[in-house]
Amino acid sequence: MVDKPRLAVFARLASRPIPRVVRMAQVARELGYEPLFCAAMRDQGLPRADEWQGLPITRIGPYFPLLNGRRPWFYLRSVLAYNRALFRLLRQKRPAIVHASDVETMPASVLYRLLNRCRLVYNIHDNLAQRYDIPEFVRAVLNLIEGCYVLRSDATVVPEEFRRQALPRWCRRKVAIVRNTPGEIAIAPPPPTDALIRVFFGGWLDWGRGLRALLEIARLNERVELRIAGEGSDEIVRALRSHPRIRYLGFLDHESVLEETRRCHIVPALYDPAREINRFAASNKLAEAFAIGRPVLLNVELEIAAQFSGSPCVIAGPYAAIADSWPRVQRLVDDRSAYVEACAEARRHFDRSYAWPPVREAMVRALAPVGRRN
Repeated sequence: MVDKPRLAVFARLASRPIPRVVRMAQVARELGYEPLFCAAMRDQGLPRADEWQGLPITRIGPYFPLLNGRRPWFYLRSVLAYNRALFRLLRQKRPAIVHASDVETMPASVLYRLLNRCRLVYNIHDNLAQRYDIPEFVRAVLNLIEGCYVLRSDATVVPEEFRRQALPRWCRRKVAIVRNTPGEIAIAPPPPTDALIRVFFGGWLDWGRGLRALLEIARLNERVELRIAGEGSDEIVRALRSHPRIRYLGFLDHESVLEETRRCHIVPALYDPAREINRFAASNKLAEAFAIGRPVLLNVELEIAAQFSGSPCVIAGPYAAIADSWPRVQRLVDDRSAYVEACAEARRHFDRSYAWPPVREAMVRALAPVGRRN
């Protein structure tokens, strides 16, 4: 008699799972668990039951829109409503693993773990104390809260060592590094150099991620073909749709994002350093570009930029003047031999820092006790 797969619930306050969560769910399935993504109702018109990249989705709680930092009290009430719905679902489904993304999903997850036997994995995408422009005392309190949640989990993962170091010292022993990597991705030949230079931005749409600079680069340079994919506020989406020099692609699945990356010449990974969390960004875009073998446009204020200082595949400049770095991009793409070498160096960075086998092993250690590993 074949045992029925045990359930692994992946909770996140979003309409769809991001690639980091999808990969964790895929590893859980390989370990013999049946994953279920518990989403929030952040977009109108989406069904309660759905599927994304082979991962079943159930959307719970009331609808509340993407707020981009506005209406904080409404946001808090909505988070509480989501947690009530999540706790009811956990009590009904009785999962063996609860994978909680960020602090918004932890109250219900911790309460369920206290009352039921399960393994709780806390996946910190954005450190709580780094998200907001707040007084240092409040920041310390938020970091204390997050540290307590770390101790309440069976395993906690962050994407970079500098994100682990930002947590309280007394909880770091429970925190593992699981880097953002797209998985087993083959390098793609460099695209031909022709009249157009294709730039692809894929991810969360926020003005603090260099979008204004990219729109300005597209406006001033006729050779630029700017393609943008992702979801964000209605205001930003309207601005992108109305811009005459860009192509807005909507929300794409991961394979479509990778295909757009293969077709482009360079990938921007830009984050406004005025927000602390942006300086500590661990971008999916960076690893995806390196995997496929594409240079990256990066701003120097990022913590991760120091790892690639002087590399021919990284063009870096100050965030406030990133448009001034565009002539360097153009010179690189037009010098075919230099561009081909930059693409090859990008893949070497991926093999050194983002290779899938060690990342998968770190996921296995987080998700499954020794007795449940395959």
